[in-house]
Amino acid sequence: MLLLCLAVISLGLPGCAGWNHVSEEQLAISDVVVYPEIIYTGLHRIAYLDCGILAHPKSKASIHVDTPGSISLSRIYAYRSRNGQRRFCCKLDLPSRTAAGKYTVPIEITTENGKRAFTQTEIHIAPSDSHLEPKILCEQNQAMLDVISNSQVIDGNQVELLDKGPDAFKKWVAIIQNATATIYLQTYYLDDSGLSSQIVKILKDKAEQGIEVKVLLTRYSQLAKSPLTPLELRKHGVEVIVAGDIGFPRNARSRTLPWLEKMRRDYRIYSSMPDTAPFKKWIDDKGDDVFVDYALHEKMLVVDSSYAIVGGRNISDCYFWWWKDLDVLLEGPVVDEIGRAFASNWKDFGGIITDPTPTISRDGTTSVRTVQSKPWEGTYYTLDMLCSAINMAQSKLYITSQYLALPPKLNQALRDAALRGVDVRILTNSLETGEEVAFSLCHYISLNHYRELLKAGVRIYEYTGARQTSNFRPYLHSKQFIIDGYWLCIGSFNLSIRSSYLESEIMLNIHDKTLAEEQERKLSHQMMFESKEITPYQMAYAEDSYGLLMNMAEHLEILY
Repeated sequence: MLLLCLAVISLGLPGCAGWNHVSEEQLAISDVVVYPEIIYTGLHRIAYLDCGILAHPKSKASIHVDTPGSISLSRIYAYRSRNGQRRFCCKLDLPSRTAAGKYTVPIEITTENGKRAFTQTEIHIAPSDSHLEPKILCEQNQAMLDVISNSQVIDGNQVELLDKGPDAFKKWVAIIQNATATIYLQTYYLDDSGLSSQIVKILKDKAEQGIEVKVLLTRYSQLAKSPLTPLELRKHGVEVIVAGDIGFPRNARSRTLPWLEKMRRDYRIYSSMPDTAPFKKWIDDKGDDVFVDYALHEKMLVVDSSYAIVGGRNISDCYFWWWKDLDVLLEGPVVDEIGRAFASNWKDFGGIITDPTPTISRDGTTSVRTVQSKPWEGTYYTLDMLCSAINMAQSKLYITSQYLALPPKLNQALRDAALRGVDVRILTNSLETGEEVAFSLCHYISLNHYRELLKAGVRIYEYTGARQTSNFRPYLHSKQFIIDGYWLCIGSFNLSIRSSYLESEIMLNIHDKTLAEEQERKLSHQMMFESKEITPYQMAYAEDSYGLLMNMAEHLEILY
């Protein structure tokens, strides 16, 4: 047994009134949280004890931790949580030879006036089984995903990942430039400036040549970025639909748009939202005044029923030249599925379109599933598919998402995977890279979701990326899920409430072990060399430094 003691002086910083109204005679340990909840020997080399105390705000306190066996206490940080409580975060180093089992850890808090408080907690160390056979692609699981996602796996496709922005831009330009019959484009916004103006010009030229060009945009993002572009496209013969007002108070004023009438008639925006947090709270608090907007969030290009691009990039220079993003270029029969996804959205918003001509060629070797969700119809197929796939993970689950604003269902799926010993790792943006968008608001929102994930054993990495110019910093915008090195999922879905329930999304399930392993290798490299891992120790510092901003951000999750 190794007894370590470290005294930490309280600075008496202002906090929540509830924690400050403690007399000098009071001292108690309110709670002890172990990170991770289950420590797997093959995955975790470090654990943390996070201890909350009730003590007079100006008293000096120290913590004593009696660590068992060869486990050693290497660091302690005293901080105030985001709600003002005094806490200690203790870092424990676990030797690789630590035996599995449950270990009791005594903890003592003492103050300068001689007050003492005692408790003990338990550390659970379990053996990890990293040799489980991947089952994500087995027939039974794929049949289950067929039903859950209302989709099927299509064989015979050619797949190319477009992970380097400049090369992806060349592919976009070449495919659109070579169109001979149809160009269907859906994007969150289309920017007619910088190098991206080349794509806008090609769309105009192709429409003037008599090629059928249809562009579907989201109103508020398009108007904020490039408001005149839709008008310019229409002047040259491009058919443009700018979808907006996809959300309304319960007593919305009369409209004539058929899709909006259908939504109002069915109260889709209310009946489709789950009766769980955070929706129930918002509706209970706001009643008839609640306003939640749907949005089109898919990014897809379909050309001549022969080529399709699906992924995370919108049409603006940042996505191709300094942000980190990811698209998929496809040929083969799955292009028909993507064409139908576009056509479905086009019709939903009043457009007329001919169903795509079936692709006969099946020269490729890759199987692909296309999953689309449309919340105004009450369908959440991308969320349901992803949660089910996560439940099928056996050993590894690697994810990239630009931020975290997790609904309960997705949060639970990730935590359950980690608790059963799956190596779950998430790469998202840091405070620094988040400055590219909305003054890092998304980062403060993400911070509010880290603790629960860390407690379950999820490893979280924040992308830092070296600044490339004086004005721009790389921003992580790719959305991908890699399971067991066999299954790769790429598209427009973020780990967020909006992607889950309020935005239409499209995701590709790619059954290609070589591609999945290659993306896993690249992602591992990013996590190791271009990111920083977030631990409970960093979370203690974040709450100490940004607690007020985190509390404010919690009320703005619906924006993300």
